[in-house]
Amino acid sequence: MMRSRTRLVVESVVVMAALLLPAFATPPAYASDGGWKLGFSFGLDDTPIYAQVLKPAQLKAAELGITLVEGAAKSDCTRQIADMNEMVDAGVKAVTFLGLCGDTAAYDPVLAKARSLGVKTISYAFVDPGADGSITFDETQAGTEMGADALAWITRKYGSDYSKF
Repeated sequence: MMRSRTRLVVESVVVMAALLLPAFATPPAYASDGGWKLGFSFGLDDTPIYAQVLKPAQLKAAELGITLVEGAAKSDCTRQIADMNEMVDAGVKAVTFLGLCGDTAAYDPVLAKARSLGVKTISYAFVDPGADGSITFDETQAGTEMGADALAWITRKYGSDYSKF
């Protein structure tokens, strides 16, 4: 169940970024020659979840004719910002980034640079006021759904006798 939610979230990130591109950049929105690039700075590429996040992002980007440019921050804030700068320098049309640094002010210089070059920025799982947009989650709904999933698993595994749990 969690894997399908992860896939939905990642596909939503890529689709949202892809759909925003035509509004912010010169058409054509999708170039079959692979000329459109999207920066994907998840920042946690050294964690087990990264493969689950990356694969559907790659598939959706390929489906839309977009080249996905990945970062390699390995959970390091300074490296993530360097990755984002490199993405902007490489000519991406937009950068989606997870707030690895914690303090949104850490992103201000790279976001200003991106803005000056017409590169759109989308913060993922947090709101960065300097970004052009953000993708956030309803934590209450997510918590309720995960709790329901956990209870269903416990009930399947142990029945209604919770003393065995």
